[in-house]
Amino acid sequence: MGNRRMVFLLLLFSLFCSFGNAEIRVVSLSPSVTHAISLMGGKENLVGCTAYCSKEDRRNVPIVSTLLKASIEKIVSLKPNIVFSSPLCSKKDIRLLQSMGIKVVEIPTPKSFAEIGSQFREIASYIGREKEADKILSSYTHRIDTLKKIVEKHQGEKKKVLFQVSIEPIYVALPETYLGEMLSSSGGENIASSNCYAVVGREFIVAKNPDAIFISADSIMGKREINEWNKFSSMKAVREENLFLIDPNLCCIYTLDNYFFTLKQMVELLYRNK
Repeated sequence: MGNRRMVFLLLLFSLFCSFGNAEIRVVSLSPSVTHAISLMGGKENLVGCTAYCSKEDRRNVPIVSTLLKASIEKIVSLKPNIVFSSPLCSKKDIRLLQSMGIKVVEIPTPKSFAEIGSQFREIASYIGREKEADKILSSYTHRIDTLKKIVEKHQGEKKKVLFQVSIEPIYVALPETYLGEMLSSSGGENIASSNCYAVVGREFIVAKNPDAIFISADSIMGKREINEWNKFSSMKAVREENLFLIDPNLCCIYTLDNYFFTLKQMVELLYRNK
């Protein structure tokens, strides 16, 4: 009888916890946060997101914001317990939400895989998904370490590389950024040094003569940009056909899985003939 009572109490506690998590209502004003919540299995808590979240992540979730401007009325009507914001969100909107008693947590743009992991756990702590988050973080940390071991085998083949984040203007990833760390982890030497500007001209890049250029763009814009670069036939990245397109939905949404799959793609492309 005692064992049955214990099992009953455990089931009741589990059911209570499930209801407790489900009652946590979250609005995400950041595509990266929305994806992180989906990744850790917390989509049931998501009651609002942005129009720029991925199609899968925003499926059946009310849209309450563009990337820069939120609809305060829509957010308030959804009665969230917490709103996750990004550095791009209007400070005025954030103050207004806070004045209504709504908890707002800003998730900064991460600069490393370690920061992504820390933010992932922080987000999980608000929706009761710490165990799931720890398991996922451990898995991707192991997978990243495996990639780094592959890169170590090619230490003598360090290549000068560049990550082109946008096309007009040409915005490049600096070493102290999320994508800059990824370039380093892939075994590349970033030609955009810490003391240069993030926005550069083509002449700067041609003068640096990179071995490879990663371009964040969709297939249509990306092909046009590759055609532009192909005009500079003296550049090594052009001669060796090392102009690589990276899906912006993968490399510019800062989550554990996207970091891994972007880095994996970069490593495979850099050492594809090895």
